[in-house]
This record gives sequence, C-alpha cells and structure tokens, in this order.
Amino acid sequence: MDEFEKSQHPRFTKFLIQLFHNNTINQNNAQLLFATHGITQLSNDNFRRYQVWFAEKSEFGATKLFRCSDILGIRLNTPLDKWYESGRFGATPIINDVDFLSRCNDKRMKVNQRILILCEGLTEYYYARALHSELPRAVQRSISVEVDYSQKNAPKHLANEAVRRAKKAKKERKAYDAITTILSSLPYVQRLRARLQNWQFQQ
Repeated sequence: MDEFEKSQHPRFTKFLIQLFHNNTINQNNAQLLFATHGITQLSNDNFRRYQVWFAEKSEFGATKLFRCSDILGIRLNTPLDKWYESGRFGATPIINDVDFLSRCNDKRMKVNQRILILCEGLTEYYYARALHSELPRAVQRSISVEVDYSQKNAPKHLANEAVRRAKKAKKERKAYDAITTILSSLPYVQRLRARLQNWQFQQ
C-alpha cells in the first residue's frame, strides 16, 4: 500500500498499525505492508527494527532496499524518526544546489529574473516548495518549481528534461536565467549540476 497515512490523522494511522500487532484482534497473523515518505509513525512503539526498510537510489537510478536492523549503532531506545531526519540512515533526497535558494535571498538579485527549479519527483518538489516559501514574495514570483512527471527516475533524463525546457522557454522568448535540479540521493549529482550550470541562456 502506498502512502498509507495520506489524508489520515497520525493518531488514527497509529491505531490501525497497532491493530496488526494485537494478537487478540489479528488472530490470523495478517501483515500490513506500506510505503511512505512520512516519519510520524517511525518509532519503536509502532515497529520493531527489522520491520522497517529504507529505499535509496543508486548512482544508476536503481532503487535498493536495506533493513533498519542491519544498520550498525542502532539500539532499542534509538529515536528512529530523529535519526532518519538527521540523515544518519541515508535514504533521503539531496538537493543538488542547496545554497541556490539562499543566493536567491540576496538583495542584489534581480526580481525580474526567471528561474526554474526542476524536481525529480513529488518528494523533492515538497522540499523545494518548503524552501521557496521562505523567500521574499518578490523573489518567489521569479522562481518556478516544477516536477518531472515522466517517472523515469533517471538523473540523465532529468538533466535532458531541464535542457529541453530551457530550449522551449527560449523559443517562446521566455528564457530562464538559471535552472537548478533537485534529485534523490545520488553520488554523482555534482556532475549534473555542472552540466546545468554550464548551460548558456541567451536572450
């Protein structure tokens, strides 16, 4: 089940999860398998460590799974949600140009510039939108945050898509002054950033 907790109150979600751990109610040992981007239920109260699996992408865009109990240094009292949020477990998206939005906050930035932030998926989109909302309103209007819905989940494809959108915008005489991408955890993300930063946008 994907996004099991969506549109539900966290307490209700916790209640449903605990039903499966209740031997009196769950007499047939039914199992609940779900994928989520949320961490509100990531706790020792809800799950044993071997029941929690993380997904992370390799340098080729392939997804690999690893079990929480296989990670060294985790104890019974380890706060799983806080450790995950801090990045200790991995399996978290990396914003390819994390200081990009900080530079946008510079007073010297021209508010009439057109900037595109292209995200690999919805998770990265939500990260970008959260950062975008922290910027001054005048700067927000200059920045577009978009997501690539092709679901190909390949870094090379995202770079090509950024170039395609840049060419299209230029053809429509709405050229972008800059483009940055946000991808999942990938070792060679710096090479993609360099490719996009070297792209020349001519009016």
